Amino acid sequence: MLDSVTILVAEDNLLNQRVLKFIFQRVNASVKFALTGKEAIDLLEQEPFDIILMDLQMPEMDGLTATKHIRQTMKNTTPIVAITAGRFADENELCLEAGMNACVFKPFEADSLCALIKNIVSNNNPTS
Repeated sequence: MLDSVTILVAEDNLLNQRVLKFIFQRVNASVKFALTGKEAIDLLEQEPFDIILMDLQMPEMDGLTATKHIRQTMKNTTPIVAITAGRFADENELCLEAGMNACVFKPFEADSLCALIKNIVSNNNPTS
């Protein structure tokens, strides 16, 4: 389903990382993990990804700050999807204002997440 899709996941929770790794292995996607927004930026400077999944609550640099840096400073247009526990009522709006393409709330359905990723990547790269 996600053959050859490269995913950068910025997530500090190791259990969530394991769950996402399992999901993406099942659909043949390639995934790399960052524990902070800063680590995600560093990885993005080193190699391209088809999509970024960004947790909002991380140490050192949170997901909103990292997204603003990716969009404004790096001028990078890689699609970014927030993955959040949805602690705040206006979180979806904050994510979109920061430059994210979508917001997924935990807990999420694996098939729904994969379908969203496939849709976003396909729309971002019409030749795929």
